[in-house]
Amino acid sequence: MKKTHILPVLALASAVMFSFTGCFASNFRAIDDEDDFYDALDDVAGIDEDETLSLKNFEFTDGDDVEYYIRAVDGDNYYVYVRFEDDDDAMDWFDDYYQSFDYTREEKEYKGTLAISERKTIGSAVFDCKITYGMALPENYVESDAEIYGGVYVKDNCFIAVYSKDGSKRDKEKIKNFLKAIGYPKP
Repeated sequence: MKKTHILPVLALASAVMFSFTGCFASNFRAIDDEDDFYDALDDVAGIDEDETLSLKNFEFTDGDDVEYYIRAVDGDNYYVYVRFEDDDDAMDWFDDYYQSFDYTREEKEYKGTLAISERKTIGSAVFDCKITYGMALPENYVESDAEIYGGVYVKDNCFIAVYSKDGSKRDKEKIKNFLKAIGYPKP
């Protein structure tokens, strides 16, 4: 009789694990209108559109076609928005960072929280940790012993990175509020 009870319990446990891992990465929308990103920059981070680097309709050196690119830096905080023409290009870009985070996690080269998830055209790396070995982040190289807070995300053709590197409590609060405003998972 005990064996028959084990199967439903295992099925339920598997379903719960699947729902938690699957829901994390898909719990945000692609920002396909750059004005939504600009609005959050202005309203939450206090960064005007004219204080950003913005590019339209160009090709990265690797051949990926980009519809829109926004980069803003506010002290120790970095905000990057890239809308590619193709979902695969966005995922390829994210995958480079995913692999770096995955390696960091597997080698336990961080102290703190690091959650990563990736499926087809959806992925996220959310972090609040101290990196014990250097690694690349969008628009920045994080030296060893640097504290990072924020996330790197991809959904469909949109890639977004919002993070603080060695930022103060106030910097981290800005990142947290920005992620909340755009509806993305925060650390």
